[in-house]
Parts: sequence; C-alpha cells; structure tokens
Amino acid sequence: IFELAASRVGVPLPRLAHVGDSEEADVAGACGAGAFAIRFDAFVPDAAMTESRAHARASTFPALRQVLALAVDRPL
Repeated sequence: IFELAASRVGVPLPRLAHVGDSEEADVAGACGAGAFAIRFDAFVPDAAMTESRAHARASTFPALRQVLALAVDRPL
C-alpha cells in the first residue's frame, strides 16, 4: 500500500510521510516499506508510556503540524 501511495503522489518512498496511531499497522508498515513514519498519539490511551519505532511522534494537532513541516523539508 505504501508503494502504491508513493507512486500515486509521485514521490519516492523515502519521501513519503505516513501518519498513524497504530504501532503495528501504521509505524511498522511505513518503516518496513521505507517511508517516514509519524506516530500520532492524540487518541491513544497511555501512548506516552509506550516506545515507538516511528521516526517522529506527536500527541497534539499543533505538534503534528510541526512534525509534518520538518518531514517535508528533510533531504532525500
């Protein structure tokens, strides 16, 4: 699915940023495909107490906006 998404938006997989709240489905999937994984914990109970393999993490919408801005500007 990540390869298809990257293809559809016309970016290489390493430039694709994926936002999700599931460590297993979102973070593991994005990392496994080579995409930039962002874990969004706003609606996940006790998320701050768990570790994540995500490249970045946010727990509020303003923080997510900052993380996405950084993700978009990262070099290839």
